[in-house]
Amino acid sequence: MSDPRPAIAVGQIRNRAEGQRIKPPLASLRALPDYAAAVIDCMVHGLDNDQHIDGKLIEAGTPLTLKQAALACSVRTRQARELASTELFAKALNKAVSDRRNAERPRNLATAIEIRDDPGDGSAATKTVRLKAIDSIEGKSSSGNTVNVNVQQNNVAPGYVIRLGKRTEGFPND
Repeated sequence: MSDPRPAIAVGQIRNRAEGQRIKPPLASLRALPDYAAAVIDCMVHGLDNDQHIDGKLIEAGTPLTLKQAALACSVRTRQARELASTELFAKALNKAVSDRRNAERPRNLATAIEIRDDPGDGSAATKTVRLKAIDSIEGKSSSGNTVNVNVQQNNVAPGYVIRLGKRTEGFPND
């Protein structure tokens, strides 16, 4: 007897039986789902109130991880991970982060001015911090421009004997 179900449903059942999961076509999204804006807002700005998420107390205003944001917004974590892998979500998240960074610029400038104007204890470290604050106020970036890469490779092949310590008499092959 033939199966009364359509062929697509039979194929889906077979794929699920083989351990494969049928993914929705998230990569071809033209617009973000409604819940995406709430997830992004939680990731960038945090929650309005203190809340326990995944067994941890998250204070208000603390940015959340993707998993925490999904749990806070009642979105399945797998669905949130799949959404986060799309280009639309990445663009929206980058824009939200950029907007927050721009909104914080005046406060960061005020903090840099306070640091510059604080005489501190007169030590060299305090003077260095004050100079860096001046560079920051003037728009010069004095941090994050230096990259040091040190690579050391020691090849030891099996069969070699490595002697540590001073030589003593009676050692073979001396």
